[in-house]
Amino acid sequence: MFVMPTWVPIVIGVWVILFGLFRLHLAKKLSRPEVQGAPNFRRKGLYARKPKTHVIFGMAYVLFGVYCLFMAAGHSFNPLTLLLK
Repeated sequence: MFVMPTWVPIVIGVWVILFGLFRLHLAKKLSRPEVQGAPNFRRKGLYARKPKTHVIFGMAYVLFGVYCLFMAAGHSFNPLTLLLK
């Protein structure tokens, strides 16, 4: 039987949290007036998104990363038990 090493979900959780923090940083950076006022037609990818989208997805990534760290720590937290009470 294959058992996943503990460091795998820890590394995944840390990377996901860092990416979520990067999305939140982009939301703060792109919401500045000097960035909003000047249209830049060369924006592509993540930089073309609205700041509100970065905030929503950044928070989701941070929460998912924290959930990965809880799984790695051995806490058997199941969010469905909160809904099924």
